[in-house]
Amino acid sequence: MKYAVLALLLFSDRATIAQDKVIDPGGWTKAKWGMTEAQIKAAFPEAKHIIDNGDPLLGLEHYEIGPIKYRVNFYRDMKDVGLNGVALHAENGDATPGVYAEAARSALLSALRDKYGEPTSTETQPPSLTGVVREWRWLMPQTGITLSYMDAPERQYRFAFLVYSKRKKSDQL
Repeated sequence: MKYAVLALLLFSDRATIAQDKVIDPGGWTKAKWGMTEAQIKAAFPEAKHIIDNGDPLLGLEHYEIGPIKYRVNFYRDMKDVGLNGVALHAENGDATPGVYAEAARSALLSALRDKYGEPTSTETQPPSLTGVVREWRWLMPQTGITLSYMDAPERQYRFAFLVYSKRKKSDQL
């Protein structure tokens, strides 16, 4: 009986330690929620205005995480002009875009699990005309993280997309 109680205490301590390791980033790397454009530029001197779907955004091109290059977009709330989201998507390798997106998904998912533990939720949308979409989500007190991967083999299209967002009151843990 003593050993069972001791084992239970040891196990619960490890679970607590594992939960304590997860630290809400409050943004993405050096970009923190609420930062102004000037503050983002100071944190990322290489940031510049780029066009994304016709919209001018502050962003980074060719941002490297490991061997993979990403395009990074910084999103601001137009009411208070503060940073409220950061999106990364793998820049397609010219020769093998599908393989590049799969490698990005695999590397990002592994890194996120190492840093934040298992996702709060996962979802696989049923196959449709656009393909299959898989999502992994982590919710923390200030930050939501969503990794999305779309696989449309008929179109020979794959896409990896990672979004860090300032958590809303409506987001459920």
